Amino acid sequence: MLVGGALLAAGMGASLFAARFRVPALVLVLIAAMMIGSDGTGWIDFGDYELARTIGIIALALILFEGGLASGWGEIGPVIRPAIGLATLGTLITALLTGLTASWLFEFSTLEGLLLGAVLASTDAAAVFSVLRTSTLRRKLARTLEGESGMNDPVALLLVIGFIEWIENPGYGAVDMAWLFAQQLGIGLAAGLAIGFAGVDLLKRSRLATG
Repeated sequence: MLVGGALLAAGMGASLFAARFRVPALVLVLIAAMMIGSDGTGWIDFGDYELARTIGIIALALILFEGGLASGWGEIGPVIRPAIGLATLGTLITALLTGLTASWLFEFSTLEGLLLGAVLASTDAAAVFSVLRTSTLRRKLARTLEGESGMNDPVALLLVIGFIEWIENPGYGAVDMAWLFAQQLGIGLAAGLAIGFAGVDLLKRSRLATG
């Protein structure tokens, strides 16, 4: 607990330092993490990949929730169409181009190259939110990029899952990947909308106790 508290305090200090000198706070946090990790001083041994994955999923959920809460539909609504286009078609094109280039440069098989492209295709929401909120870009453009970074993770994740399945099972193909996308994105969209509207309705009906 002491180590965790010290790291959180160091992160807050890095954020204050970064805000003063207009440096992305995430850069300082990443440098600190590399210094104390397995490839640096070795103070924290990175060996529990399942725990790291769980922490990453929870952190991503909190980051996306905070981003949506801070933005609001009034700012995201006008840019929702280009953001969705970039998050879906843009991520797919990026994965394909990167994958084919990797296959050519590193002599991977086509599927192995496409898997690498899918891994690299998505932008990191934490990094994008951190950088854009201190940038001088026009707010419409910044909101478009923030929306894209928040929505492209499912597309990249499904590409990774699909290409892994395709590599392990030669009988798997593009039609199966298309069905995977339709099924997962459809269920996710329906569940997300239902939970979102139910949450809004619940908050409107709630009455906070005072006094």
